[in-house]
Amino acid sequence: MRQEPDRSIPSSDEACYLPFFKGKRLLIVRTFAGILQKRATKEIFEGVWSKIGKKWFYSKEVDALEFPYGFANETHKKYSMAIDLFKYITTEIEKKISILL
Repeated sequence: MRQEPDRSIPSSDEACYLPFFKGKRLLIVRTFAGILQKRATKEIFEGVWSKIGKKWFYSKEVDALEFPYGFANETHKKYSMAIDLFKYITTEIEKKISILL
């Protein structure tokens, strides 16, 4: 299994991990995650992949966890060490998971 969506023409679900997301709750964890969450729609996805005919994978939900941009001065002031930022992120992920359970 590849670590990126299949880009062959035509698209092949057998060579792509996206079909495994069908019916699943997805959590995007990164800077600017909110933008990606808003763009995670059938219309936008199929528009972006229209050249190869890739179809939407019908996830149950797409949620987002944005964390501070690592190169921003504010981030360096708030999280003096990378491990502090990591602890913040893992705590926030745990909160999101506990809501689902």
